[in-house]
Amino acid sequence: MPHFRRYPCAVSFAVVLFGSVRAATDGLQEMGGGALREQARKCLSPVEEARILSRQAAWLKKKGIEFEGKGSIPLPYTYYPQAGLLWSDVFPGNFVDLDPGGGILDYNCTGYTYDGHNGIDSDILSFEYQALGVPVFAALDGEVVDLNDGEPDMNTVWDNQPANYVILNHGGTHFTWYWHLKNGSVAVGLGEQVRAGRQLGLTASSGNSTGPHLHFESRWDGEPYEPFAGACRTGESNWVDQPAFQPNVYVRDFAATRDSPSGMDPQFALPRHGFQAEGFQTTYFHAYLANLPANSTWRFRFRRPNDSIRFESTVGNFGNGSLFRSAWYWFNWNITFDTPGTWTVEFMINDQLAASAPLEIVTSLSEEMNRSPFPVSPAFDPVLPKPEDVLRCYLADPSIPADPDHDVVSYRWLWKVNGDTVREVTTAAWSDVLPRLTATAGDNVTCEVTPTDGAADAVAQTATVVVAGSDSNPPGTPSLSPVLTVRLPSPSVDPDGDDVLYRYEWSSDGGDSLVVHGPTGLLEDSLDETSQGVTFDEGETWQVTVIPIDINGVEGVPAIGTFVLGPDADVTFEGWTFD
Repeated sequence: MPHFRRYPCAVSFAVVLFGSVRAATDGLQEMGGGALREQARKCLSPVEEARILSRQAAWLKKKGIEFEGKGSIPLPYTYYPQAGLLWSDVFPGNFVDLDPGGGILDYNCTGYTYDGHNGIDSDILSFEYQALGVPVFAALDGEVVDLNDGEPDMNTVWDNQPANYVILNHGGTHFTWYWHLKNGSVAVGLGEQVRAGRQLGLTASSGNSTGPHLHFESRWDGEPYEPFAGACRTGESNWVDQPAFQPNVYVRDFAATRDSPSGMDPQFALPRHGFQAEGFQTTYFHAYLANLPANSTWRFRFRRPNDSIRFESTVGNFGNGSLFRSAWYWFNWNITFDTPGTWTVEFMINDQLAASAPLEIVTSLSEEMNRSPFPVSPAFDPVLPKPEDVLRCYLADPSIPADPDHDVVSYRWLWKVNGDTVREVTTAAWSDVLPRLTATAGDNVTCEVTPTDGAADAVAQTATVVVAGSDSNPPGTPSLSPVLTVRLPSPSVDPDGDDVLYRYEWSSDGGDSLVVHGPTGLLEDSLDETSQGVTFDEGETWQVTVIPIDINGVEGVPAIGTFVLGPDADVTFEGWTFD
């Protein structure tokens, strides 16, 4: 399968541990930060949980539904029901605790949980992002059987507070719970039938919560269950395509500022400046991190506009004696910026490049101005959707920072089916979804994404797809109209442990234009005449070049699959070769 040559890898909650060091010379003057407080008590108070279970039991009795018993399994999920990208702008810091005693154990045999936790906690970066909005969706078709709204939503302590929530039943004894929603955001009514992908509310910190996150809980036959399968949760996964666990360190946000963040709470808005004056200056950088290994190190590098290195620091220590699942740090640098222009600040963790940010150096800060965010590249998942799919539109290559001025960016998502607007929303998330059955076979679906910092917009970019299905081929199409589908037998393994995306490049010997899909995390891709604007001819040879790409943009060794088209839509797959 596609593999990698060895290259360097790439690329919250209130602070629990703070420390700082001072240097008397130029370079690093001070740093601070540490682990972010993680949810460590149950998201539902005992009183609240007992009340919910009582209501749930009464609903089942009213419907005449009895427990399914051993051997029955709930419907699998096709996507995670929160806007954003898991292990990117959304961080799943807690899974179901599978240890029946007083210890902790997650499905992957690690400690990403806490004692007695019954769901999946996926946090967003801060209350600043909560204010911009991160939607929560229905995981499956279902009925709204319980809900609550109107509670405070910026809690930072556990005090048995009531939460805003929605509970859905998906048939039989299968329930899903969506907890900690934003005050006033619950968008469904009691008894309402909803489709998978329907927006239920917004991510927040209502109830027993220390910061904005979604508590997503799955229940079957009266008991919570872990939908993720792994070494410590054997059996079938309850995901159609289970999201891969991401254990590697990565940077969730990285920004510069001229103001000291010392003493600030990283759960709230932080100062951000993408401009600095020429000459000897004090500049601060702050970073949100995930999966920081014990005893990790850092290094900074400052590059001039001509790419020459002005300053490279020695190796420093974060001072973390254990794994920090979530962390926030700030650094105070004295640097002489000896020429104006766009500098690049590189942030290394454990000798690997983790983030790279532009910093505009000007002769006078009077030249500071607001610039529009960086453009984005939207993509669809699945690549060839059917009407019954929840269609996800996501950012294929999000930048950190997302704005040259290091501003916080939100995204306007404009969905259209055959030119008619069906959903329009502005959120802080890196993805959005369209409910299943919004489009039918043969419909043209577009997803237009416009990044904005609230004052300036980037140029909107649009992804387009035609919904597949039995009615997707209109009358008069050629009789030879197969769908070429390639599935990688196994995922690529990056030697540095980075996540891997794939770009699929389709070409033929018949003169058709190159068709490019991705980058995407999917191990499968397809090509057909109707939706891709190509023509399949008998005897034609098609090649798909699959290029693995790590999160740094470094490309691995491509794999090339070859198809030969025969008569009567017969297709022969000739196998794989490697560059």
